[in-house]
Amino acid sequence: MTNNDFYWYWFTNIAGIGVKTQKKLLEHFGHPSTIYNAPESEIKGILTTGQCKEVIASKNQKK
Repeated sequence: MTNNDFYWYWFTNIAGIGVKTQKKLLEHFGHPSTIYNAPESEIKGILTTGQCKEVIASKNQKK
């Protein structure tokens, strides 16, 4: 799996994040790798509190 594949897999499998929210995130950040590496404060400005928590939690690669 390439890095690009990893980021897309991660992005499309975040619990509580649907197609509309994915589109909003991609419009703002451009690519899943940018979302993955974005500071929590920037993500909070776009998503609900619950969605933001899911994005942060999904970054735990040990899951």
